[in-house]
Amino acid sequence: MRNIVALATLVLVLATAFDASAQWTSRRVQRTGGELTVGGGLNMCMDSGDASCDDMDSSFAILVSPGFRMSDIIGFYLDANYSRLGGDGIDSWAHLSLMPTARFFALLQGAELFFGAGVGYARIDSEVEGGGDYSWTNYLNMKLNVGGAFKVAPSMDIGVNLDYIFNADGAGEVCTSTGGEGKSCEDNEKGDLIDLLQIMAFAKFHF
Repeated sequence: MRNIVALATLVLVLATAFDASAQWTSRRVQRTGGELTVGGGLNMCMDSGDASCDDMDSSFAILVSPGFRMSDIIGFYLDANYSRLGGDGIDSWAHLSLMPTARFFALLQGAELFFGAGVGYARIDSEVEGGGDYSWTNYLNMKLNVGGAFKVAPSMDIGVNLDYIFNADGAGEVCTSTGGEGKSCEDNEKGDLIDLLQIMAFAKFHF
């Protein structure tokens, strides 16, 4: 599944890059300055290596992304993603990521397409029925990002955003409760972790 997603993303990236180049040479929209994106939608579990989603149920995802548009075709953002999953035997499962992200844009008439990539912090906190709780952290996690938006006001767009978050093949630190306030932390040696696919509607504000 991961290979299919990566291939589809590569195709979309190349197509968008060619389109962005053509738009850049033919138009000067001058879309620069500060931006704030706020969105929410669906968070879905994705199999990764030995990590299976058989017992995991989809839940919600939230995105807050302030940033600065350097030009019509490139911007830099700080993406904060918070999401949850459910499932049998799970009291709670939450994922938080905070990733500097570069986005590249293809400008259309009254709309835009974009793709991007981010690298940064990610954390999973989980409580299992009868099995205590654990947390996982990684400071070099990665995500890929595609989407599109259209203008509804001079300073506002609405659109759809898709994030695929790779949970670093399990790399990182795992902490397990030892009773009371105590925790035991060590490098993760328990194998792969699931990835996440997040599909969200968003509003983007220009400043």
